[in-house]
Amino acid sequence: MVNQKGQAFSVFELMIAAIVAIAILFVLLPLVAPPEIGGNATTEIGTTLTDKEGGGFARTQEFTLTPNELISSSNFDEQGFDATQIVFHGGEFEGGKVTSGLQGDIISYIQSDSKTPTKAKAMVYCSATGASLLNEVGLIVEGDGDDISTALGKVKADITTLCVGNNAQPCCAVVLVRR
Repeated sequence: MVNQKGQAFSVFELMIAAIVAIAILFVLLPLVAPPEIGGNATTEIGTTLTDKEGGGFARTQEFTLTPNELISSSNFDEQGFDATQIVFHGGEFEGGKVTSGLQGDIISYIQSDSKTPTKAKAMVYCSATGASLLNEVGLIVEGDGDDISTALGKVKADITTLCVGNNAQPCCAVVLVRR
């Protein structure tokens, strides 16, 4: 009974220390949390198109398609692409969360039909001409019959219309994928 006032003061100090520690944790937690994945779709696709303009294929970083977002081949003028040089396909998202097609004979597009943001990546295939891209796509389509091959098979007519019909050089196909 002699040290009860001292014990109460120690408990009070511990309570204050716990409150300060929790406050510091809330301040530091956002700094150590992992960054949110998913950049801008147009930026990610544009970067990969620019990297592969000379030919080849690559997968973009993950991006987020916002609800009703429209990405067309004319979005990439600043990167030096003509609207007839890029063909889009919804790939694994086609018919569900994404619609793709042609506006006339000069612009290809993809549009998100989802009411919520959708995480995706894109496979970008580029070649010197539409004819050479058709040849390369044909070799991929004859491969293992996976979803990407099926999507590329469907995009062949659009490559013929846009790239070959307009003599576009280079010609690139952009196909959305989930992984």
